[in-house]
Amino acid sequence: MIPENWTFWGVNVKKGVALGIIIFLVIFTFGLIIHHTFGKDIL
Repeated sequence: MIPENWTFWGVNVKKGVALGIIIFLVIFTFGLIIHHTFGKDIL
């Protein structure tokens, strides 16, 4: 028998990982855009 808490934590972990990946991709994409747009001027 699997405790309900395990499935609860499992769902939360999956949501947390998915959210983390999405946030990382968004920041990474904006970072690339900013670098390509302003990078040459700053450096």
